[in-house]
Amino acid sequence: MSTATLFCKLCFKEIRSVSLSRFLHNDIPLCEKCLASLEPKMMVQKIEGFELTSLYEYNEAVRSLLFQFKGCFDIELKDVFLAYQLPLLKARYHSCHLVCAPSYHEKDEERGFNHVHEMFSSLSFPFIDCLKKTSDFKQALHNKRGREEISKHIIYDYSGSIEGKNIVLVDDLWTTGATALCCAKLLKTHHPKSVRILVMGKTMPHTETEENMSQEK
Repeated sequence: MSTATLFCKLCFKEIRSVSLSRFLHNDIPLCEKCLASLEPKMMVQKIEGFELTSLYEYNEAVRSLLFQFKGCFDIELKDVFLAYQLPLLKARYHSCHLVCAPSYHEKDEERGFNHVHEMFSSLSFPFIDCLKKTSDFKQALHNKRGREEISKHIIYDYSGSIEGKNIVLVDDLWTTGATALCCAKLLKTHHPKSVRILVMGKTMPHTETEENMSQEK
């Protein structure tokens, strides 16, 4: 019985690898070389009482991939970001509901999709759309104190309830953490059972200044 030939979604070369990760999850849409360039590195830490899990350090390869996905509207890349960690993430967040850190609606309309929703859709967990961004607030244009004003631009807007649910707040990138922490604290006021944060990439202190406006929602 023949099987479909897999091609890397980044370099478009045929995937021939028989590595352990491929054995465990054989439809990873990346060749070993491209996957290695992203340097997968799951990190778990506690910040202001919330568990934060990040999947990649924000290096140049991750930056370029994210820009192609968001800035160039390349929705074909949506399943690339979580593919390597997918089995572990499905086990780790079993029975959880996902809440996306909000994008400004005009950005989603221009792009044709919500990039955070698409990036985490491969988890196949239910999403709860309860957070809204009321203006196109650009974090990159503000200093640290200004970024803390983000709470004035995010609201909870949901006719249902998250009370008693295990919530995972998901986002593409953690820089200062101002947006994610604002969202997590807002969710906490609506009495979920738990709130955890999961991000695709996280900047290290020496790379925080490298985030450009193309990465803004």
